[in-house]
Amino acid sequence: MYLTKKIKILMDEFDNNVNLPKNFDLYVEKIKVSHKLIIKSKNGYHCDYCNSDFKKKRITKKLYGEKLIKCPICKQTLIVKSNRIKNYIQKDNFCIIERFKGYYIFRLFQVETTYRNGNYSSHICEFGRKMFDDNFGYIYEIYNDNISATISGKYVNHKEFLNFNWKRNGSYYHTLGDVYKLYPYNLKKLFKGTKWQYSQIWDFAKHITYFDISNFMYSYSNSIEYLIKNRLYILTNNLLENTSRGYILKLDYKYIKQNLKFIRKYNLRIDEITLMQYFNIFDIKLIRKYSEYADNLIDILHELNIKLELVDKYVKDAQDGFCEYIDYLQICKLLEYNMKDKKILYPSNAVDSHDKVLKIYNNIKDKTYQKAIKKRYAIIKKYAYKDKKYIVYPVKSQKELTNESKQQNNCVKTYAERISKGKCDIYFMRLISNVNKSLVTIEVKNNKVVQKRTKNNCDTTLEQNKFIEKWERKILNNGWKGINKSCIKRIRSNGNA
Repeated sequence: MYLTKKIKILMDEFDNNVNLPKNFDLYVEKIKVSHKLIIKSKNGYHCDYCNSDFKKKRITKKLYGEKLIKCPICKQTLIVKSNRIKNYIQKDNFCIIERFKGYYIFRLFQVETTYRNGNYSSHICEFGRKMFDDNFGYIYEIYNDNISATISGKYVNHKEFLNFNWKRNGSYYHTLGDVYKLYPYNLKKLFKGTKWQYSQIWDFAKHITYFDISNFMYSYSNSIEYLIKNRLYILTNNLLENTSRGYILKLDYKYIKQNLKFIRKYNLRIDEITLMQYFNIFDIKLIRKYSEYADNLIDILHELNIKLELVDKYVKDAQDGFCEYIDYLQICKLLEYNMKDKKILYPSNAVDSHDKVLKIYNNIKDKTYQKAIKKRYAIIKKYAYKDKKYIVYPVKSQKELTNESKQQNNCVKTYAERISKGKCDIYFMRLISNVNKSLVTIEVKNNKVVQKRTKNNCDTTLEQNKFIEKWERKILNNGWKGINKSCIKRIRSNGNA
Protein backbone atom coordinates (compact mmCIF):
# COMPACT_ATOMS: atom_id res chain seq x y z
CA MET A 1 0.00 0.00 0.00
CA TYR A 2 1.49 3.28 -1.15
CA LEU A 3 2.00 6.24 1.19
CA THR A 4 -0.43 9.12 1.16
CA LYS A 5 0.98 12.47 0.11
CA LYS A 6 0.81 13.69 3.73
CA ILE A 7 2.84 10.78 5.10
CA LYS A 8 5.36 10.94 2.26
CA ILE A 9 5.99 14.64 2.97
CA LEU A 10 6.29 13.86 6.68
CA MET A 11 8.89 11.12 6.03
CA ASP A 12 10.87 13.36 3.68
CA GLU A 13 10.92 16.12 6.30
CA PHE A 14 11.91 13.63 8.98
CA ASP A 15 14.84 12.31 6.92
CA ASN A 16 16.01 15.84 6.14
CA ASN A 17 15.85 17.09 9.72
CA VAL A 18 16.55 14.11 12.01
CA ASN A 19 19.99 12.52 12.08
CA LEU A 20 21.10 9.29 13.67
CA PRO A 21 22.43 9.64 17.26
CA LYS A 22 26.14 10.48 17.64
CA ASN A 23 27.08 7.14 19.20
CA PHE A 24 24.89 5.11 16.81
CA ASP A 25 27.95 3.42 15.24
CA LEU A 26 29.29 2.41 18.66
CA TYR A 27 25.93 0.84 19.54
CA VAL A 28 25.85 -1.11 16.29
CA GLU A 29 29.44 -2.23 16.82
CA LYS A 30 28.45 -3.54 20.25
CA ILE A 31 25.77 -5.68 18.60
CA LYS A 32 28.25 -6.95 16.01
CA VAL A 33 30.61 -8.00 18.83
CA SER A 34 27.83 -10.12 20.35
CA HIS A 35 27.60 -11.92 16.99
CA LYS A 36 31.10 -13.35 17.32
CA LEU A 37 31.36 -17.06 18.08
CA ILE A 38 33.24 -19.34 20.44
CA ILE A 39 34.53 -22.25 18.39
CA LYS A 40 34.63 -25.62 20.11
CA SER A 41 37.20 -28.31 19.23
CA LYS A 42 38.84 -31.36 20.85
CA ASN A 43 41.55 -29.15 22.32
CA GLY A 44 39.12 -26.75 23.98
CA TYR A 45 37.57 -23.44 22.96
CA HIS A 46 38.58 -20.47 20.82
CA CYS A 47 37.02 -17.02 21.28
CA ASP A 48 36.71 -15.17 17.97
CA TYR A 49 36.28 -11.84 19.75
CA CYS A 50 39.56 -11.71 21.66
CA ASN A 51 41.28 -14.42 19.60
CA SER A 52 42.12 -16.40 22.75
CA ASP A 53 42.09 -20.12 23.53
CA PHE A 54 40.85 -21.64 26.76
CA LYS A 55 40.06 -25.04 28.16
CA LYS A 56 36.69 -26.63 28.59
CA LYS A 57 34.17 -24.48 30.37
CA ARG A 58 30.63 -25.36 31.40
CA ILE A 59 27.73 -23.86 29.48
CA THR A 60 26.65 -20.70 31.28
CA LYS A 61 23.19 -20.36 29.77
CA LYS A 62 20.99 -20.93 26.73
CA LEU A 63 19.38 -18.37 24.44
CA TYR A 64 16.66 -19.38 21.99
CA GLY A 65 18.00 -22.92 22.01
CA GLU A 66 21.62 -21.85 21.47
CA LYS A 67 24.36 -22.72 24.00
CA LEU A 68 26.39 -19.80 25.36
CA ILE A 69 29.74 -19.63 27.16
CA LYS A 70 31.46 -16.72 28.85
CA CYS A 71 35.02 -16.32 27.65
CA PRO A 72 37.33 -16.17 30.72
CA ILE A 73 39.70 -13.78 28.90
CA CYS A 74 37.48 -11.03 27.43
CA LYS A 75 34.38 -11.82 29.54
CA GLN A 76 32.14 -11.84 26.46
CA THR A 77 29.26 -14.33 26.53
CA LEU A 78 29.00 -15.80 23.06
CA ILE A 79 27.28 -18.62 21.19
CA VAL A 80 29.23 -21.89 21.00
CA LYS A 81 29.61 -23.69 17.67
CA SER A 82 31.59 -26.72 16.54
CA ASN A 83 34.75 -26.11 14.50
CA ARG A 84 33.04 -28.03 11.70
CA ILE A 85 30.63 -25.15 11.11
CA LYS A 86 30.96 -23.46 7.73
CA ASN A 87 28.15 -20.91 7.63
CA TYR A 88 26.12 -19.21 10.36
CA ILE A 89 23.92 -16.09 10.44
CA GLN A 90 22.95 -13.99 13.47
CA LYS A 91 20.41 -11.17 13.45
CA ASP A 92 19.37 -8.53 15.95
CA ASN A 93 16.51 -6.06 15.64
CA PHE A 94 16.67 -2.79 17.52
CA CYS A 95 14.64 0.39 17.75
CA ILE A 96 15.47 4.09 18.03
CA ILE A 97 12.63 6.33 19.24
CA GLU A 98 12.44 9.84 17.83
CA ARG A 99 9.98 12.69 18.36
CA PHE A 100 8.84 14.62 15.28
CA LYS A 101 5.86 16.93 14.62
CA GLY A 102 3.64 15.46 17.34
CA TYR A 103 4.50 11.84 16.58
CA TYR A 104 6.68 9.28 18.30
CA ILE A 105 8.49 7.48 15.50
CA PHE A 106 10.06 4.06 16.05
CA ARG A 107 12.95 3.54 13.65
CA LEU A 108 13.43 -0.21 13.24
CA PHE A 109 16.86 -1.55 12.30
CA GLN A 110 18.27 -5.02 11.75
CA VAL A 111 21.94 -5.97 12.04
CA GLU A 112 22.85 -9.19 10.25
CA THR A 113 26.23 -10.85 10.70
CA THR A 114 27.29 -13.77 8.50
CA TYR A 115 30.00 -16.23 9.53
CA ARG A 116 31.51 -18.00 6.54
CA ASN A 117 34.63 -20.17 6.73
CA GLY A 118 36.10 -18.23 9.65
CA ASN A 119 35.29 -14.76 8.32
CA TYR A 120 32.60 -12.33 9.53
CA SER A 121 30.67 -9.80 7.45
CA SER A 122 27.89 -7.53 8.73
CA HIS A 123 25.16 -5.42 7.22
CA ILE A 124 22.63 -3.02 8.75
CA CYS A 125 19.28 -1.95 7.37
CA GLU A 126 16.50 0.36 8.55
CA PHE A 127 13.57 -1.75 7.40
CA GLY A 128 10.54 -0.12 9.01
CA ARG A 129 9.01 2.71 11.00
CA LYS A 130 6.08 2.77 13.42
CA MET A 131 4.09 5.88 14.25
CA PHE A 132 2.44 6.61 17.61
CA ASP A 133 0.50 9.55 18.99
CA ASP A 134 1.28 11.56 22.16
CA ASN A 135 -0.15 8.79 24.38
CA PHE A 136 1.62 6.04 22.44
CA GLY A 137 -1.55 4.98 20.72
CA TYR A 138 -0.70 3.03 17.55
CA ILE A 139 -1.36 4.95 14.31
CA TYR A 140 0.35 3.16 11.43
CA GLU A 141 3.59 1.62 10.25
CA ILE A 142 5.63 1.67 7.07
CA TYR A 143 8.27 -0.60 5.59
CA ASN A 144 10.62 -0.45 2.63
CA ASP A 145 11.60 -2.51 -0.41
CA ASN A 146 14.11 -4.49 1.62
CA ILE A 147 11.24 -6.30 3.31
CA SER A 148 10.01 -9.57 1.83
CA ALA A 149 6.83 -11.31 2.91
CA THR A 150 7.15 -14.85 4.31
CA ILE A 151 4.72 -17.35 5.81
CA SER A 152 5.75 -16.34 9.33
CA GLY A 153 5.72 -12.58 8.72
CA LYS A 154 8.31 -10.17 7.32
CA TYR A 155 11.89 -10.95 6.27
CA VAL A 156 14.66 -8.36 5.88
CA ASN A 157 16.52 -9.07 2.66
CA HIS A 158 20.19 -8.23 3.22
CA LYS A 159 21.45 -10.10 0.16
CA GLU A 160 19.69 -7.92 -2.39
CA PHE A 161 19.80 -4.49 -0.79
CA LEU A 162 17.37 -2.18 -2.54
CA ASN A 163 16.40 1.48 -2.40
CA PHE A 164 14.32 2.95 0.40
CA ASN A 165 10.90 3.03 -1.16
CA TRP A 166 8.58 3.38 1.84
CA LYS A 167 5.22 1.63 1.77
CA ARG A 168 2.40 1.79 4.30
CA ASN A 169 1.05 -1.29 6.05
CA GLY A 170 -2.62 -1.40 5.10
CA SER A 171 -3.59 -3.67 8.00
CA TYR A 172 -4.43 -2.59 11.55
CA TYR A 173 -2.23 -5.38 12.87
CA HIS A 174 1.44 -4.76 13.65
CA THR A 175 3.09 -6.84 10.94
CA LEU A 176 6.51 -5.48 11.89
CA GLY A 177 6.21 -6.92 15.39
CA ASP A 178 6.37 -5.27 18.81
CA VAL A 179 9.45 -6.70 20.58
CA TYR A 180 12.89 -5.11 19.99
CA LYS A 181 16.12 -4.06 21.59
CA LEU A 182 15.83 -0.39 22.48
CA TYR A 183 18.54 2.21 21.89
CA PRO A 184 18.73 3.84 25.37
CA TYR A 185 21.04 6.85 25.09
CA ASN A 186 18.60 9.47 23.75
CA LEU A 187 15.58 8.52 25.89
CA LYS A 188 16.20 10.67 28.97
CA LYS A 189 16.37 13.82 26.87
CA LEU A 190 13.54 12.66 24.58
CA PHE A 191 11.00 12.20 27.39
CA LYS A 192 11.94 15.24 29.46
CA GLY A 193 8.81 17.21 30.29
CA THR A 194 6.49 14.32 29.44
CA LYS A 195 4.70 11.86 31.73
CA TRP A 196 7.54 9.40 31.04
CA GLN A 197 10.33 11.69 32.24
CA TYR A 198 10.83 9.59 35.39
CA SER A 199 10.01 6.22 33.80
CA GLN A 200 13.65 4.99 33.89
CA ILE A 201 13.10 3.27 30.53
CA TRP A 202 16.66 4.23 29.56
CA ASP A 203 17.93 2.18 32.51
CA PHE A 204 15.51 -0.68 31.82
CA ALA A 205 16.62 -0.90 28.17
CA LYS A 206 20.26 -1.37 29.25
CA HIS A 207 19.38 -4.45 31.33
CA ILE A 208 16.57 -6.15 29.37
CA THR A 209 17.64 -7.20 25.91
CA TYR A 210 14.26 -7.52 24.19
CA PHE A 211 10.88 -6.21 25.32
CA ASP A 212 7.60 -4.80 24.00
CA ILE A 213 8.47 -1.09 23.88
CA SER A 214 5.03 0.31 23.06
CA ASN A 215 3.47 -1.84 25.82
CA PHE A 216 5.99 -0.39 28.30
CA MET A 217 5.02 3.16 27.35
CA TYR A 218 1.30 2.42 27.39
CA SER A 219 1.39 0.46 30.69
CA TYR A 220 3.81 2.79 32.49
CA SER A 221 2.93 3.65 36.10
CA ASN A 222 4.63 4.74 39.31
CA SER A 223 4.81 1.06 40.26
CA ILE A 224 6.92 0.24 37.23
CA GLU A 225 9.16 3.21 38.00
CA TYR A 226 9.56 1.91 41.58
CA LEU A 227 10.58 -1.57 40.38
CA ILE A 228 13.18 -0.25 37.92
CA LYS A 229 14.67 2.16 40.46
CA ASN A 230 15.13 -0.83 42.76
CA ARG A 231 16.89 -2.73 39.95
CA LEU A 232 14.13 -5.34 39.66
CA TYR A 233 14.42 -5.49 35.87
CA ILE A 234 13.35 -9.10 35.32
CA LEU A 235 10.32 -8.66 37.58
CA THR A 236 9.34 -5.50 35.69
CA ASN A 237 9.55 -7.26 32.33
CA ASN A 238 7.70 -10.24 33.73
CA LEU A 239 4.95 -7.91 34.95
CA LEU A 240 4.69 -6.23 31.52
CA GLU A 241 4.53 -9.62 29.78
CA ASN A 242 1.64 -10.69 32.01
CA THR A 243 -0.50 -7.57 32.16
CA SER A 244 -3.45 -9.48 30.69
CA ARG A 245 -3.10 -12.60 32.88
CA GLY A 246 -5.33 -13.12 35.87
CA TYR A 247 -2.66 -13.66 38.50
CA ILE A 248 -3.98 -14.68 41.91
CA LEU A 249 -1.59 -12.30 43.54
CA LYS A 250 -1.86 -8.68 42.56
CA LEU A 251 1.67 -7.45 42.94
CA ASP A 252 1.96 -6.45 46.60
CA TYR A 253 4.43 -3.56 46.65
CA LYS A 254 4.38 -3.36 50.43
CA TYR A 255 5.49 -7.00 50.57
CA ILE A 256 8.17 -6.36 47.91
CA LYS A 257 9.50 -3.41 49.91
CA GLN A 258 9.67 -5.56 53.06
CA ASN A 259 11.58 -8.33 51.26
CA LEU A 260 13.45 -6.22 48.72
CA LYS A 261 16.94 -7.57 49.48
CA PHE A 262 15.87 -11.20 49.02
CA ILE A 263 13.83 -10.49 45.88
CA ARG A 264 16.63 -8.43 44.34
CA LYS A 265 19.32 -10.96 45.30
CA TYR A 266 17.60 -13.77 43.39
CA ASN A 267 15.90 -11.68 40.67
CA LEU A 268 12.53 -13.23 41.46
CA ARG A 269 9.66 -13.40 38.98
CA ILE A 270 5.95 -12.84 39.69
CA ASP A 271 5.13 -16.52 40.16
CA GLU A 272 8.11 -16.93 42.50
CA ILE A 273 7.05 -13.96 44.64
CA THR A 274 3.50 -15.33 44.64
CA LEU A 275 4.70 -18.65 46.03
CA MET A 276 7.02 -16.96 48.50
CA GLN A 277 4.28 -14.73 49.86
CA TYR A 278 1.43 -17.23 50.10
CA PHE A 279 3.50 -19.94 51.74
CA ASN A 280 5.89 -17.68 53.64
CA ILE A 281 8.98 -19.52 52.40
CA PHE A 282 12.47 -18.13 51.81
CA ASP A 283 14.11 -21.31 50.56
CA ILE A 284 15.16 -20.28 47.03
CA LYS A 285 15.57 -23.91 45.89
CA LEU A 286 12.02 -24.69 46.99
CA ILE A 287 10.69 -21.51 45.40
CA ARG A 288 12.38 -22.23 42.05
CA LYS A 289 11.36 -25.89 42.19
CA TYR A 290 7.63 -25.20 42.46
CA SER A 291 7.16 -21.69 41.02
CA GLU A 292 5.65 -22.91 37.73
CA TYR A 293 2.90 -24.62 39.74
CA ALA A 294 2.17 -21.50 41.83
CA ASP A 295 -1.45 -21.03 40.73
CA ASN A 296 -2.41 -24.68 41.37
CA LEU A 297 -0.60 -24.72 44.71
CA ILE A 298 -2.45 -21.64 45.91
CA ASP A 299 -5.76 -23.06 44.69
CA ILE A 300 -5.50 -26.22 46.78
CA LEU A 301 -2.61 -26.24 49.30
CA HIS A 302 -3.10 -22.75 50.67
CA GLU A 303 -6.84 -23.34 51.02
CA LEU A 304 -6.22 -26.59 52.91
CA ASN A 305 -3.47 -24.96 55.00
CA ILE A 306 -0.89 -27.52 53.89
CA LYS A 307 2.75 -26.41 54.13
CA LEU A 308 4.76 -26.65 50.92
CA GLU A 309 7.78 -27.98 52.83
CA LEU A 310 5.72 -30.99 53.98
CA VAL A 311 4.48 -31.65 50.47
CA ASP A 312 8.05 -31.51 49.17
CA LYS A 313 9.13 -34.13 51.70
CA TYR A 314 6.10 -36.24 50.85
CA VAL A 315 6.39 -36.39 47.05
CA LYS A 316 10.19 -35.92 46.71
CA ASP A 317 9.70 -35.30 43.00
CA ALA A 318 8.54 -32.07 41.38
CA GLN A 319 7.56 -33.85 38.18
CA ASP A 320 5.03 -36.67 37.83
CA GLY A 321 4.63 -37.53 41.51
CA PHE A 322 4.02 -33.93 42.52
CA CYS A 323 1.60 -33.14 39.69
CA GLU A 324 -0.42 -36.26 40.33
CA TYR A 325 -0.54 -35.53 44.05
CA ILE A 326 -1.93 -32.03 43.44
CA ASP A 327 -4.42 -33.48 40.97
CA TYR A 328 -5.35 -36.11 43.59
CA LEU A 329 -6.11 -33.41 46.20
CA GLN A 330 -8.25 -31.46 43.74
CA ILE A 331 -10.27 -34.56 42.84
CA CYS A 332 -10.74 -35.46 46.53
CA LYS A 333 -12.07 -31.95 47.12
CA LEU A 334 -14.53 -32.33 44.21
CA LEU A 335 -15.67 -35.66 45.66
CA GLU A 336 -16.26 -33.83 48.98
CA TYR A 337 -13.90 -36.06 50.97
CA ASN A 338 -12.86 -35.07 54.49
CA MET A 339 -9.86 -32.89 53.69
CA LYS A 340 -8.85 -32.72 57.36
CA ASP A 341 -8.20 -36.46 57.46
CA LYS A 342 -4.42 -37.06 57.25
CA LYS A 343 -4.99 -40.45 55.60
CA ILE A 344 -6.69 -38.63 52.75
CA LEU A 345 -4.20 -35.75 52.66
CA TYR A 346 -1.15 -38.04 52.69
CA PRO A 347 -2.01 -41.44 51.15
CA SER A 348 0.63 -44.20 51.25
CA ASN A 349 0.99 -44.04 47.45
CA ALA A 350 0.08 -40.76 45.76
CA VAL A 351 0.11 -42.14 42.20
CA ASP A 352 -2.08 -45.18 42.97
CA SER A 353 -4.45 -43.08 45.07
CA HIS A 354 -4.71 -40.58 42.23
CA ASP A 355 -5.70 -43.31 39.78
CA LYS A 356 -8.33 -44.68 42.18
CA VAL A 357 -10.06 -41.37 42.92
CA LEU A 358 -9.88 -40.40 39.24
CA LYS A 359 -11.71 -43.60 38.30
CA ILE A 360 -14.40 -42.86 40.91
CA TYR A 361 -14.73 -39.27 39.71
CA ASN A 362 -14.94 -40.29 36.03
CA ASN A 363 -17.67 -42.84 36.81
CA ILE A 364 -19.73 -40.18 38.58
CA LYS A 365 -19.05 -37.72 35.78
CA ASP A 366 -19.99 -40.27 33.09
CA LYS A 367 -23.29 -41.02 34.86
CA THR A 368 -24.01 -37.29 35.06
CA TYR A 369 -23.18 -36.83 31.38
CA GLN A 370 -25.22 -39.90 30.42
CA LYS A 371 -28.27 -38.54 32.21
CA ALA A 372 -27.86 -35.14 30.50
CA ILE A 373 -27.33 -36.69 27.02
CA LYS A 374 -30.45 -38.86 27.45
CA LYS A 375 -32.46 -35.82 28.52
CA ARG A 376 -31.20 -33.85 25.51
CA TYR A 377 -32.00 -36.78 23.19
CA ALA A 378 -35.63 -36.70 24.31
CA ILE A 379 -35.82 -33.08 23.09
CA ILE A 380 -34.01 -33.35 19.75
CA LYS A 381 -34.99 -36.87 18.58
CA LYS A 382 -37.73 -35.21 16.50
CA TYR A 383 -34.98 -33.91 14.18
CA ALA A 384 -34.07 -37.39 12.93
CA TYR A 385 -34.45 -37.68 9.17
CA LYS A 386 -33.99 -40.13 6.31
CA ASP A 387 -34.37 -40.50 2.56
CA LYS A 388 -34.02 -43.57 0.37
CA LYS A 389 -30.25 -43.88 1.01
CA TYR A 390 -29.26 -42.05 4.23
CA ILE A 391 -30.47 -41.56 7.78
CA VAL A 392 -29.39 -39.02 10.40
CA TYR A 393 -30.30 -39.09 14.10
CA PRO A 394 -28.99 -37.69 17.41
CA VAL A 395 -26.70 -39.44 19.88
CA LYS A 396 -28.45 -41.11 22.78
CA SER A 397 -25.62 -42.24 25.08
CA GLN A 398 -21.97 -41.94 26.02
CA LYS A 399 -21.53 -45.47 24.67
CA GLU A 400 -22.64 -44.33 21.24
CA LEU A 401 -20.18 -41.42 21.32
CA THR A 402 -17.33 -43.78 22.22
CA ASN A 403 -18.30 -46.20 19.46
CA GLU A 404 -18.52 -43.39 16.91
CA SER A 405 -15.14 -42.02 17.97
CA LYS A 406 -13.55 -45.45 17.64
CA GLN A 407 -14.98 -46.12 14.19
CA GLN A 408 -14.34 -42.64 12.82
CA ASN A 409 -10.96 -42.14 14.51
CA ASN A 410 -12.02 -38.74 15.82
CA CYS A 411 -12.43 -37.04 19.20
CA VAL A 412 -16.24 -36.97 19.40
CA LYS A 413 -16.15 -39.14 22.56
CA THR A 414 -14.86 -36.05 24.40
CA TYR A 415 -18.01 -34.07 23.48
CA ALA A 416 -20.12 -35.54 26.30
CA GLU A 417 -19.54 -32.53 28.55
CA ARG A 418 -20.42 -30.05 25.78
CA ILE A 419 -23.62 -31.92 24.99
CA SER A 420 -24.57 -32.12 28.68
CA LYS A 421 -24.08 -28.34 29.02
CA GLY A 422 -26.12 -27.61 25.90
CA LYS A 423 -23.16 -26.19 23.97
CA CYS A 424 -23.76 -28.47 20.97
CA ASP A 425 -25.59 -31.53 19.65
CA ILE A 426 -24.06 -34.55 17.92
CA TYR A 427 -25.79 -36.44 15.11
CA PHE A 428 -24.79 -39.62 13.29
CA MET A 429 -25.33 -40.05 9.56
CA ARG A 430 -25.54 -43.62 8.27
CA LEU A 431 -26.35 -45.61 5.18
CA ILE A 432 -29.79 -47.18 5.65
CA SER A 433 -28.32 -50.36 4.19
CA ASN A 434 -25.60 -50.46 6.91
CA VAL A 435 -26.70 -48.56 10.02
CA ASN A 436 -24.04 -50.26 12.18
CA LYS A 437 -21.18 -48.58 10.33
CA SER A 438 -20.27 -44.96 11.05
CA LEU A 439 -20.31 -42.72 8.02
CA VAL A 440 -20.48 -39.02 8.96
CA THR A 441 -20.26 -37.34 12.38
CA ILE A 442 -22.17 -34.05 12.52
CA GLU A 443 -21.94 -31.25 15.10
CA VAL A 444 -24.91 -28.88 15.40
CA LYS A 445 -25.14 -25.55 17.27
CA ASN A 446 -28.38 -23.55 17.45
CA ASN A 447 -29.89 -25.83 14.80
CA LYS A 448 -27.03 -25.05 12.39
CA VAL A 449 -24.53 -27.59 11.10
CA VAL A 450 -21.04 -26.39 12.15
CA GLN A 451 -19.03 -29.57 11.50
CA LYS A 452 -19.45 -32.63 9.30
CA ARG A 453 -16.57 -35.09 9.09
CA THR A 454 -16.05 -38.60 7.74
CA LYS A 455 -13.47 -41.13 8.95
CA ASN A 456 -10.09 -39.63 9.97
CA ASN A 457 -11.66 -36.13 9.89
CA CYS A 458 -11.93 -36.12 6.11
CA ASP A 459 -14.36 -33.99 4.09
CA THR A 460 -17.81 -35.21 3.14
CA THR A 461 -18.69 -36.05 -0.48
CA LEU A 462 -20.90 -33.92 -2.71
CA GLU A 463 -23.74 -36.43 -2.37
CA GLN A 464 -23.44 -36.50 1.42
CA ASN A 465 -23.40 -32.69 1.52
CA LYS A 466 -26.64 -32.51 -0.48
CA PHE A 467 -28.39 -34.81 2.01
CA ILE A 468 -27.07 -32.83 5.02
CA GLU A 469 -28.05 -29.49 3.46
CA LYS A 470 -31.54 -30.82 2.72
CA TRP A 471 -31.89 -32.09 6.31
CA GLU A 472 -30.67 -28.78 7.75
CA ARG A 473 -33.00 -26.73 5.53
CA LYS A 474 -36.07 -28.92 5.83
CA ILE A 475 -35.83 -30.20 9.41
CA LEU A 476 -33.38 -28.26 11.62
CA ASN A 477 -34.22 -24.77 10.41
CA ASN A 478 -38.00 -25.32 10.48
CA GLY A 479 -38.32 -27.51 13.54
CA TRP A 480 -40.25 -30.05 11.44
CA LYS A 481 -40.63 -33.51 12.93
CA GLY A 482 -38.79 -36.01 10.80
CA ILE A 483 -38.83 -39.74 11.50
CA ASN A 484 -41.23 -40.99 14.13
CA LYS A 485 -40.05 -42.52 17.40
CA SER A 486 -40.82 -46.10 16.40
CA CYS A 487 -38.67 -45.78 13.27
CA ILE A 488 -35.58 -44.71 15.28
CA LYS A 489 -36.22 -47.46 17.81
CA ARG A 490 -36.41 -50.02 15.03
CA ILE A 491 -33.14 -48.82 13.48
CA ARG A 492 -31.31 -48.99 16.83
CA SER A 493 -32.67 -52.43 17.60
CA ASN A 494 -31.28 -53.70 14.30
CA GLY A 495 -27.80 -53.46 15.71
CA ASN A 496 -26.87 -49.83 16.04
CA ALA A 497 -25.33 -49.17 19.52
